[in-house]
Amino acid sequence: MDRERCIQILKGYGAGDRDRAMRLICNFWDQASFACRAQGRYGRPFKAGRGVTQGGPLSPKIFNVMVDAIVREWLRRLLCYVACHKTTHPRWFQVINLFQILRSNTPEGTTMSRNFFVLITSIAATCVVNFFLCQTILVGGGVTKTDFVTHPAKLADGCYHIFLDVGANIGVHSRFLFEPDKYPEAKEAHKIFDSEFGDKSARDNRDICAFAFEPNPNHASRHQALEEAYKLQGWRYHYIPAAVSNAEGNITFYHNHDEENEEFGFSDHDLKTGGKAGSPVSVPILRLSDWLMNEVHKRKLPKDVEGSFGPRVVMKMDIESQEYAVLPDLMFSGSLCKTVNTIFGEYHPWAIKYDQDQSTGRGGLTIAQRQGPEKIRDFVAFFHSFRYCEMNTHFIELDDESYLHDGVPLPS
Repeated sequence: MDRERCIQILKGYGAGDRDRAMRLICNFWDQASFACRAQGRYGRPFKAGRGVTQGGPLSPKIFNVMVDAIVREWLRRLLCYVACHKTTHPRWFQVINLFQILRSNTPEGTTMSRNFFVLITSIAATCVVNFFLCQTILVGGGVTKTDFVTHPAKLADGCYHIFLDVGANIGVHSRFLFEPDKYPEAKEAHKIFDSEFGDKSARDNRDICAFAFEPNPNHASRHQALEEAYKLQGWRYHYIPAAVSNAEGNITFYHNHDEENEEFGFSDHDLKTGGKAGSPVSVPILRLSDWLMNEVHKRKLPKDVEGSFGPRVVMKMDIESQEYAVLPDLMFSGSLCKTVNTIFGEYHPWAIKYDQDQSTGRGGLTIAQRQGPEKIRDFVAFFHSFRYCEMNTHFIELDDESYLHDGVPLPS
């Protein structure tokens, strides 16, 4: 729920600026801070621009008003659709008649009757979330995707260039991109960024969005600080606290006692560093191919662009052997050729064993120690031989570990 829009709706119902309840709501929303709690620890406080606090008397009242407004607007658009498109499908009129009957005893300017609200909460809320489920419930077909539905918002909407830092560790590669002059020794990364996004002297950071995928909870505060510092500069850096693979769910990763190296061995392998067993932790995983299609593919490009290069999507991949699951999925799903121009990263020589899905007989993979890089190089060579790839995607095998500890203060 967008709070500014909620205030507009409340005013439309007659609540004025001098109304005590309105002043209370606005003051609370302006002054309240929130913090996420995970594993007994609290994150950095932040301001919220959406939603309401649960557990108080205010939340259900605002919910009632918002659902009332949503349903009224929904009905208005439904009537407009039928009138403008001269639709004669009988079920459209059944739906309209139902709403007209339920609204008949509900004057304009008041919230809907209890019976209407009880009925509509279960139907309208579902429809707002999933139009096509609503179509099945109410209409039973006969509606095309373009009748009502616009494309859902994507995380990458408004991003001209995109840098995907997959396996971000402490996020130094994004700093190489946004602050190149502070990292003169990151020469290999600079070559790629200059080639893909334009020379550092010509590109503008306002054209770029960076998405940093990093599942290590010990690095969360670092990414949150970087996100906040860049936000103050007008730069878009989005921290995604998850690992990537070829499926969604959770996976066990291990802290492998390499804190002096920023835990760059944090992975699903217990490396038994120094003869000590790793400390297991469950982390969420995303299917990267789905994420790219849902959040990047066909994103809305900005109308105003500061630089003159692109648009481009570049991915750095350093995911501690998960590349053996992720890359085939990206290739065969088709998402790679539809979304990414260039990938650079390293291939890890660890032994790999993925269990087979017993229900389908698919998904199993075993690779002996040190055999993985050569196999995946051959795989990438076959991919490069594809004649038709929408984004002309290509791979660069590169591991730029310069500035492992960063050491450069965040911009103020």
